[in-house]
Amino acid sequence: LVFGNVFFIIANTWVSVTNGEDGLTIELPVLSILGLFAIDTGDLTQFWYLTLGVVSVSFIALRAFLRSPIGLVFQGIRENEERTRYLGYNVNHFKILSAAVSGFFASLAGILMLFKNAIIGTEQLFMIFSGEIVIWAVIGGLGTLIGPFVGAAFVHLLANLLTEFTERHLLIIGLVFIVTILLVPRGIIGAISEAWRSENKN
Repeated sequence: LVFGNVFFIIANTWVSVTNGEDGLTIELPVLSILGLFAIDTGDLTQFWYLTLGVVSVSFIALRAFLRSPIGLVFQGIRENEERTRYLGYNVNHFKILSAAVSGFFASLAGILMLFKNAIIGTEQLFMIFSGEIVIWAVIGGLGTLIGPFVGAAFVHLLANLLTEFTERHLLIIGLVFIVTILLVPRGIIGAISEAWRSENKN
């Protein structure tokens, strides 16, 4: 969040490069997929299918990656970092690798967002934008692949519903975020998983 805020200030002041608050606009390209067919990113229907394809392939790739030996080490670090280190793994090395992997997939999301809006503004560097992504993950369920999807859908639906009644919808979403951390720390998916396991035991 701090680095994002620093870059936000730099981007807003370095107007000759970033165009300041007006942002940078692009001409939406036509993408060629393996030279077989083209996708016009300016067409909403084609862009929707492009997004669905990218998200689906990314989800499958990440799921396979997390089930690989490297992915299991990541999970070991998450559950017990010290024990993973005692097993002989270079924890710092794997942390750097996880940051690189997450950065790659975050960049894909950024590219899709650029294609959707045809403009990239400095507000994407502001801490509120980064904080919103954290809220999606926490409410949906940390440590799961499907959790951020569920969290993002829940937050957006809740925001759209609340804006019809109040202008303080962000305050309410913040309270939901706090309640989730205190009462349902594993998020929506975690709560559903626990309820499912309890039901099966009974």
